[in-house]
Amino acid sequence: MRSECAGELAVLSAWVAALLPWNVSFLWALSGGLLVVWFPFVEMRYSIGLPLARC
Repeated sequence: MRSECAGELAVLSAWVAALLPWNVSFLWALSGGLLVVWFPFVEMRYSIGLPLARC
């Protein structure tokens, strides 16, 4: 790799690492499922057929 492209590659890889999810999990229960997606700064949970619990 040429040294003049190293800076652009570093910026591109940082953006890709920040935008792609780091972990995706799916939990299946009898009454529905739960999809959990972890990004670097955000955790998103999707409930499929499960009642929402209050914290």
